[in-house]
Amino acid sequence: MKRLLITYITGLLLTLSGTGGMAQDPAVFDASYQATSRGLSARAQRSLVETDGQYQLSNTLELRVLGARLGRAEEISRFQWAGQNLVPVEYVYEQTGLGA
Repeated sequence: MKRLLITYITGLLLTLSGTGGMAQDPAVFDASYQATSRGLSARAQRSLVETDGQYQLSNTLELRVLGARLGRAEEISRFQWAGQNLVPVEYVYEQTGLGA
């Protein structure tokens, strides 16, 4: 489960990283993912919203086996975008279930 979370977080960081050149304001988005195999199911929700110049990146991952929840991880990052710089405001990480 920890390896899955590390992979997930790495993907998020790559999503937010620039491609070089002039930085642009981050594009808001909302994405949902779901995978099921052999009684295991995983759901993930990712979103970036902007309110009054402050951004919130939210990520939620939930793992279930035969309908029973094994674990859940939620990560919320709040930041401001100042020119070409990301300025952190707040970070919250909460994990429940296995590995917590």
